[in-house]
Amino acid sequence: MEIKLFSPFDKLAGEKNIVITTKEQFTVKDLINFLCLNYPQIKNFIGNMKIEDAVYWRLSIVRDGVLLKAEDKLRNEDKIFIITPIMGG
Repeated sequence: MEIKLFSPFDKLAGEKNIVITTKEQFTVKDLINFLCLNYPQIKNFIGNMKIEDAVYWRLSIVRDGVLLKAEDKLRNEDKIFIITPIMGG
């Protein structure tokens, strides 16, 4: 899986692209847990917020132009974008 990090996540992680190989039942929640474990600055950015809330308030996970939820499944062939939340008014 290719993960592209956009600001501020690229600065927090110290890199713009991450490539990982996942198990079969890997979810968005698993991805965020992986990022928090391997990139402490991302964990600090999310704070003590539940992952389900963080996906809405702290970061957005996008695949094929679609915003994903914490329970959505991911595949090794996915190209994932992590961006700041999209808010409108």
